[in-house]
Amino acid sequence: MHPILLEIGPIVVYSMWFMIVLGIIAGGFIFIKLAKEHSLKLNFILDHSIAIIFAGILGARLLFIMKNFGYYFFQVNISSILSFFYIWDRGLSAWGGIFGVVAALIYFCKKEDQPILRWLDILFISIMVGLVFGNIGAFLEGSISYGKETALPWGVKIEGPTMKYTIPIHPTQLYAAIYTLILSAASIFVFVKKLLEKDGDIFVFGTLTYAVIRFLEEFLRGDDVLTFLGLREGQVISLIAIIMAGLYLLIRYNKLKFPKLKLK
Repeated sequence: MHPILLEIGPIVVYSMWFMIVLGIIAGGFIFIKLAKEHSLKLNFILDHSIAIIFAGILGARLLFIMKNFGYYFFQVNISSILSFFYIWDRGLSAWGGIFGVVAALIYFCKKEDQPILRWLDILFISIMVGLVFGNIGAFLEGSISYGKETALPWGVKIEGPTMKYTIPIHPTQLYAAIYTLILSAASIFVFVKKLLEKDGDIFVFGTLTYAVIRFLEEFLRGDDVLTFLGLREGQVISLIAIIMAGLYLLIRYNKLKFPKLKLK
């Protein structure tokens, strides 16, 4: 693919990082615009924007390190500990980043008595917009989140020292860019038209949809990751998200009621 977008002397612009920065800018723009339309306090989010972004990066890095603990901490020393902060090696987890941002936003909302569910709706839309760019960046990088071999006409060949396939493979990064784009557009439409009555529904329904599609996408992935009971780590995390979102929806719409204990 094209891991290096531009190289002028000592200045090197990597495609992956360039697209991530574009994704943060685009997602931030959508976030601010929708917050204004929903009469939310922009000062609240601007005051904590750096902390929320940092939490996202920290979560993305932490989950990636946990998944590749043996590689980063084969020997425990100062060098391996410092490697935790070397995010330029592209070792980031999308799920970890999402959890980090959501956790930080919920914390600050509770701290300052802000409408959590309303903010989460806007956050979901912004994250999906950002992921569109991030997935394109992963495709340009080539060696991240790549697919299995395929005979389909849109299969792509990726060359590189870490690539184990020499034949066309599924462009799973582009698949992800397409479905996150559709989720972004659909969520914005639902939000603007106010098709869902309750705050938080966009976040929960969107997360549920994203997790289901992400679970299915993993069947087409060919990169090496941890497995558990025959499932890839991305599928395990997706299942957890599906269960949590599903239970929340059942409880919220009174289709699942827990018995009340009567104390004598």
